[in-house]
Formats: sequence, structure tokens, C-alpha cells
Amino acid sequence: MEAEAVVVRASDLDKRVRDLVDGGASPQEIFNDLDRIATAAEKRLRLYKQPTPLVYEDQQLRDRIGRILYYLHHRAPAQGATDADVALYKIL
Repeated sequence: MEAEAVVVRASDLDKRVRDLVDGGASPQEIFNDLDRIATAAEKRLRLYKQPTPLVYEDQQLRDRIGRILYYLHHRAPAQGATDADVALYKIL
């Protein structure tokens, strides 16, 4: 069975992570959810023929999730972490 497509906009990522943490999700469940979102964004990026605002947003989403996944794995901030990333690190 193919997994359902995951579409999350960059502006909804903080809320999604907070909901997972508040719901008692384990670090592995959070990691897996974020990985699915990043993979979906990467697949969408391959479909675009020319730059659009959605391309930019998907690139930002993929990069930000990469920094969060790095933190979950290493428990150290990723290089280039933003203030918003650091705020999420504190609740993770």
C-alpha cells in the first residue's frame, strides 16, 4: 500500500511539530513524520519545470526539516539554524 501524500506548508511546520510533541509522540515518531514531509517536498521539487514561489517554499521546508532532523539525531543545533529552529529544539 502506498503512503498517502504529505503536503505541509512551511508556515504550518511549527504547529505540526508542537502538536506531535503535545500528543506525546516519541522522538522516533516525530523523526519519521518530518522525514515523510521532507520526502514529499523533495518529490514536488522534481516536478517543477521552472522556478515558482512554491519551489522556493518547498526548498525552505526541506532545508528546515533537514536542520530539525539533524538536531533530533545529534542533539546539537545544525549549522545555519534559525531562531525559529532553536525555538523548536527547545520543545523537542
